[in-house]
Amino acid sequence: MYLDQFATNGSYVNTVSIPEDGSSSIIAIGTPNVQGTTGNITDSGLTRSLDGRLMVVAGYNTNLTYGASLGSAPSSAVPRGVGVINAQGQYTLAVSSVATIYSQGAFRAAVTDGTNNFFGCANKGGVYYFGFTAPEGPISSLISNIRSMSVFNGNIYFAAAVAGSDGIFRIDGLPTSGAPATQLFANGTGTADMEVSPDGNLIYVADDRSSATGGGVLRYQFDGANWTLTYALTGALASGARYVTADFSGTNPVVCAVTPESENNRIVRIVDTGLSSTGTTLANAGVNQVFRGMRFGPIGAIAQPILFVARSGTNIVLSWSGTFLLQSATNVAGAYSTISGATSPYTNSVSAASQQFFRLRD
Repeated sequence: MYLDQFATNGSYVNTVSIPEDGSSSIIAIGTPNVQGTTGNITDSGLTRSLDGRLMVVAGYNTNLTYGASLGSAPSSAVPRGVGVINAQGQYTLAVSSVATIYSQGAFRAAVTDGTNNFFGCANKGGVYYFGFTAPEGPISSLISNIRSMSVFNGNIYFAAAVAGSDGIFRIDGLPTSGAPATQLFANGTGTADMEVSPDGNLIYVADDRSSATGGGVLRYQFDGANWTLTYALTGALASGARYVTADFSGTNPVVCAVTPESENNRIVRIVDTGLSSTGTTLANAGVNQVFRGMRFGPIGAIAQPILFVARSGTNIVLSWSGTFLLQSATNVAGAYSTISGATSPYTNSVSAASQQFFRLRD
């Protein structure tokens, strides 16, 4: 397993090699696997920690010389492993679990809050909590066979593709014990991965069916009551998409997708301007290689912002340093929205609202 880094224009930056031998090694099921048959290419997805500091990989904590099926191995012989990589490229084996819940199962993805809480999913067993701030145990078994999972806006999202139990699901928060999961919408048996907007009202779904049969990157919008499929992005995605990530910072979201070929698959970039958006291939995995999972890279340490508040007559003057965005809400719990064009110092009348709360975000 390797972690490749590309600039947003597709230019290659570097590669971090995940140890393939020794006590901290993590390896993945290949395509084809050691028996020469087709492997499971939804294994070993890539996620980013809730705090954005870490990339997270899921796999099998054993050596490359292990000569049997990884997915069929009991966890007592092949622990399921979770590795984290920081912005400096330093790798750490964070979890090595012999929990029986994923024994003889394909370990597919893991997430963390960036501290001591780790969660996983597989093709059996549902969502599981690995610790370490509370006893480990199952979180949700609503869907047993899960294809991918990630953390967005403080919640766990996961994708399933089993007929009758397919689509995108959410677990509110990051609970450390049993909690309900909610199906947001069904999407079909091509559902593979998702990316959620910062406001939670837009979800891009990677669907690994061909574009001719409904696959690609599907855009789902929430209107406050219902989720609706608005259109599919299919530019340069004739074979569909298996993983997806997106940058929502600009006027139009920039979507990046990984295609589902079992070898030498591609990363495709699409600026979402609507149904007819075109796609550009940024990179190919290479011969005997396959991309699995994609997220924007980890952030380095960010200085904690300080918001200074002073009263000047009938105005409140807010000031801060750095390139942070000023946000406001009429309730301390939110929802917060960015104040367009706000720069430091920012003046706000005390009579602008009955009550108003401010915060900074990066």
